[in-house]
Amino acid sequence: MKRIALIAMGVCLAAALVVIAAEVRSVNTVGFAKKALLPAGGLELIGVPFTSFTSGGSTTLEDMLGTNQLTAASFYTSADRVLLWDRVGVTYNFFAIRSSDGKFHNANSAGAWAGPATNPVVNVGDGLWLWRYGAASTTNQVYLLGEVIDATNAVIPIYEGLNLISYPFSCEFDVNASTLTTNNGVIGGTFYTTADWILVWDPVGRTYHKWAVKASDGKWHYADSAATWAGGPVTNKIAVGEGFWYKRVTNAVLNWAESNPYLSNL
Repeated sequence: MKRIALIAMGVCLAAALVVIAAEVRSVNTVGFAKKALLPAGGLELIGVPFTSFTSGGSTTLEDMLGTNQLTAASFYTSADRVLLWDRVGVTYNFFAIRSSDGKFHNANSAGAWAGPATNPVVNVGDGLWLWRYGAASTTNQVYLLGEVIDATNAVIPIYEGLNLISYPFSCEFDVNASTLTTNNGVIGGTFYTTADWILVWDPVGRTYHKWAVKASDGKWHYADSAATWAGGPVTNKIAVGEGFWYKRVTNAVLNWAESNPYLSNL
């Protein structure tokens, strides 16, 4: 007997469970994270905080987003889009829902669709963008859906350069309470320009905020000012379902390993 539960955005399972059913025969712990796509080209940098209900562990865009949340259109320029980062090619691949069939299609060609319906796989720990179409006058509230991640551990390889990633569990993320430390291979610096750094996205201000590891104390600090530190250690949390950029400044691969913080509550 196992409860079906919802995890609301920004709330760790270890802290709270919102129970939506009494004791039932289920192995599922259901999670959601609410994201707001702001009007006129608003961007939301999201993560993959859940696994699929149906795909045996692999998660697709349809699994996480469905096909009736993002705005569909005859031409992709009038549709909400998903941007997947190709780290090797250093480029984005665009996808949107075509109104004629209600399916995701590749949308890299200018104003036109590029190929048949598709349903790309997104992995736990990936980051990706949701992009509200430019002429939109209203906010689109989107829910990321799936099963709460019940793996004991997760490892995300971080390569030299820019990596678009997310915390690999279904709760918020405190970078200064994580294993992303200099003892585990993170590069700190006297100046943030020589350190590994993280970029978090502000969808309202439509700008990034930078965090980097200060060598003197090994903590992640605010680093928005040019080549200087901009305050004390980071206290902001990264919300469940939020993605971020990690800039690795050395060619040594960083294998970011974390343990599940809420496993005993499932």
